[in-house]
Amino acid sequence: MVSPGHQRLSVAFAESLTEAGVSSWLGSVSDTTEWLAPRWGDVYLHETVIAHIRRLLDTDYRCASLNETVPRFQDRIKRVAAHLNSPNFRAHGGRGMCGLAKDFRRRRAEVVRLKGERLP
Repeated sequence: MVSPGHQRLSVAFAESLTEAGVSSWLGSVSDTTEWLAPRWGDVYLHETVIAHIRRLLDTDYRCASLNETVPRFQDRIKRVAAHLNSPNFRAHGGRGMCGLAKDFRRRRAEVVRLKGERLP
């Protein structure tokens, strides 16, 4: 998707986006992607969600037995998903999963403005 040689969207990918009338989350096709590293994890929704899932599986929804079965793991994952979509996840001023998704472009712009520094 991104060409490391010039730090922009690959030509074929950019042309496909333009042809489909879709804009990229990176900005315009001529915008540089140098800002992506090293703080992209602060913005990228699935990275944020994975961090929350790992934390919850290690704390609130910890494995209770050494030889966990697939059905028990599936149950834990379902409980984690329910928690991430619950009002409890929005506690402490957060906006929950929906807020993470809706704030994506604003968070991306903030990382660019901060020149790759961590988001507060």
